[in-house]
Amino acid sequence: MDSEKNEDRFKVKVTKTTLIQARGTLVWEENGVLHRDACHLPKLNLWRDLFPPELEQKLLGAEAGEKIEMTFPAGNLIPDHDPAKIFKVYSGQFDFNEEDPFIEPKLGLFYRLGCLTGMSGVFRSDLRPFRIIDQDANQIWIDCNPPLAGRDLMLELDLETISASQQERGGQCIDLASKLSEGGPGMQAGLNGLKTEFNSGKSYFREDEDNDLNFYQKPRLLPHLDIGARAELEGLYARLLTKSNRILDLMSSWQSHLPQNLETSTVVGLGMNREELRLNPKLDQNLVHDLNQDPELPFEDQTFDTVLCSLSIEYLLEPVKMLEEARRILVPGGLLLISFSNRWFPPKVIRIWTELQEFERTGMVLQWLKEASGFHTLETFSLRELPRPEDDRYRKLSPFSDPIYAVWAYKA
Repeated sequence: MDSEKNEDRFKVKVTKTTLIQARGTLVWEENGVLHRDACHLPKLNLWRDLFPPELEQKLLGAEAGEKIEMTFPAGNLIPDHDPAKIFKVYSGQFDFNEEDPFIEPKLGLFYRLGCLTGMSGVFRSDLRPFRIIDQDANQIWIDCNPPLAGRDLMLELDLETISASQQERGGQCIDLASKLSEGGPGMQAGLNGLKTEFNSGKSYFREDEDNDLNFYQKPRLLPHLDIGARAELEGLYARLLTKSNRILDLMSSWQSHLPQNLETSTVVGLGMNREELRLNPKLDQNLVHDLNQDPELPFEDQTFDTVLCSLSIEYLLEPVKMLEEARRILVPGGLLLISFSNRWFPPKVIRIWTELQEFERTGMVLQWLKEASGFHTLETFSLRELPRPEDDRYRKLSPFSDPIYAVWAYKA
């Protein structure tokens, strides 16, 4: 009987009154980097919500399991870039949190409009982003266009479930394009080929500058992602990793997030706590090595097919050096895969990581990869707003699961 109900669920087609659970993804490219930014959409309705007309026509009659794809030239889904939204301000108009005196305006970075004084119609609580696109000793030019403005976009809508319902007469109206583009997609792009000023004299300061081995002396057997986010990260790894990989799990701990059925020849974990590494069931070998004391990896050239760095790159004092080392020990065509979220150990995270918008961190990792050189086919992925599990300890803080961000490339 249950199987019959399950089959009926898949027979429901999209109408004006059905409710759709889907995953929406914006796919776009800049300077040879492919970006895929996905968002969970739990309750879409064609009567109530706003869709591009052509997309709405494609949706009518669709069934669960289908993927709807549409391409939109610049200006057709997200407003086109408007030169009238570029303004000149002065350094004295920036009013950052007095408790954080190290923050300063930097070329290529994003800030919220609320940090500016003397702007007509702008209040302290204004979270709309702007980007610094030029500056001199006293004047700063800011771009208030949406981060994805002026880009060609592909929209993918993966239909997960479709539920029959009475016609929706209430609830918040969702503008699909705005929903998929809000929260920062596009911030990971560079500024017209210029190098973003991520680094300053204080970018790599940390709250705790003591030896890292002291901090990691005791094992911390806590998951670094909730169960839903872990499953998504494992799914990403399953799509990108191939069979019989020789894998190095950099900055490893008691979890490696590798898929259960992944066939590997060797998985080596390099981390900071021997007990955590010993408890990791995915590792065939392990060793303790402090990359902040010695960024040189203790392996021969071309030893591994894949190098993973999961949920840890934000602790590195010399990330470019580590990426150069990863390139050295990879075989030609080998995969370097970096993933992270928005959780970390506050005493050991580098300062610049905490100052950036979430999508800007992806941009910084991309810039580190480019500085390391010797990689091709760079791609990024993000996933946000999955529902947080009911029994998760952080559900009271946020209804959403931990977001996933990933950057990967292949050795030339």
